[in-house]
Amino acid sequence: AWLSDQFSHFVAENQLKKTTKVYIQAGANESDAGDDEIISPNFQAQAYIDEAIAYYQTLLLNGHPLPQIKLKIFAGESHNEYFWAKHFPKFLDFCLKK
Repeated sequence: AWLSDQFSHFVAENQLKKTTKVYIQAGANESDAGDDEIISPNFQAQAYIDEAIAYYQTLLLNGHPLPQIKLKIFAGESHNEYFWAKHFPKFLDFCLKK
């Protein structure tokens, strides 16, 4: 889960190859019942946005090239297949372009 100290620590300690592309997407209405024990559902959306931004910043601090990272935060969207499918073409375009 995003809201895990283990994930943040792993990302900070394990740098990616500079050629690796990273697409980070979050919605402003994100929530996950699996994270209810960590944080109240009322605060999960902001926590997911904060974690997405922290991941982005960690990649940059580790020297990952900015053109290899895409961060997208979408208002009114949540964690489900409809929104993933909506943005999938842009994800593929980013990942497959050289």
